[in-house]
Amino acid sequence: RTIAADKLQEFVEGLGLPVLGMLRDTQNYVHLAAQGLSLFDVAPGRVARDLEQWRPVCDWLAAD
Repeated sequence: RTIAADKLQEFVEGLGLPVLGMLRDTQNYVHLAAQGLSLFDVAPGRVARDLEQWRPVCDWLAAD
């Protein structure tokens, strides 16, 4: 992990917010955003590693 990630975690913990997951630093977000797309708009095999990191967030959002 990076110093920035550690500082972010420290900040969020200070706010008492739940951390649902951490996302890796990837150029996929940059390239997809430049095309007006998200991870969920392309073939899952192309971004499988990133989609797996989003699973806890999606599960939390879908929970009743």
